[in-house]
Amino acid sequence: MNLPPHSLKYLQDSKFASTYQLDLEFDSDDHRLYSRIEWLTKSVVNKKIVHLGCVDHNLETLKKKINKNQWLHAQLDKVTKRCLGIDINEEGIDYLRAELGYKDVKAENIVTEHSPSIAGDDWDYIILGEVVEHMDNPTEFLSAIHKHYQNNIKKIIITVPNAFALKNFKHAKKGQERINSDHRYWFTPFTACKLLTVSGYKVTSLRSCGGNKDKFRSFFKNVKLKKSPLLRNGLIIEADF
Repeated sequence: MNLPPHSLKYLQDSKFASTYQLDLEFDSDDHRLYSRIEWLTKSVVNKKIVHLGCVDHNLETLKKKINKNQWLHAQLDKVTKRCLGIDINEEGIDYLRAELGYKDVKAENIVTEHSPSIAGDDWDYIILGEVVEHMDNPTEFLSAIHKHYQNNIKKIIITVPNAFALKNFKHAKKGQERINSDHRYWFTPFTACKLLTVSGYKVTSLRSCGGNKDKFRSFFKNVKLKKSPLLRNGLIIEADF
């Protein structure tokens, strides 16, 4: 998906409209079905990256994803030149080291502390997969990362849940909301790009994605999601520091 040039003024808050209409432009890739993991790994082949939130939610969730071959850090580590995993979960980092043999992982809070692990090198990307929606103040969080590491990291990629997901409308028609109870936010293409822009970044790419590739089972659902990319479960936004 491509943002129209006039959207930048609205993203930067230099222009305001109470009923602004964002008309997205779609390319051929937008009409292909990608899982979140598939797109992220495709984007960072042979790159040096920092993976923030590498442990996932907790050890129980981590082990379940490993068993299903859906643990993001393992997939990133396979294709990158270097993949530094960082998480505030010390128990989880100890588990990755002792039980799974990952040595390039650190237990650090890179927002409240200036990480020597990041500042001591140059990086192509920092990846925040399904992290931002868990933050109480995502603007403050992303702004701090930009401030501390703009001289060390070239690009950021975040993935966030899409408020327009088809499943959300289906549940809403039943008077339901189904959500990860630790989430603070849903996002739309505009609000996700706005968040990055006001935090100091320059958005360069916007995509929609499915949660996991093996969920694309229904032929009719696939047709609908190919035709209408904005109905997919997640958004992937890439931006320059």
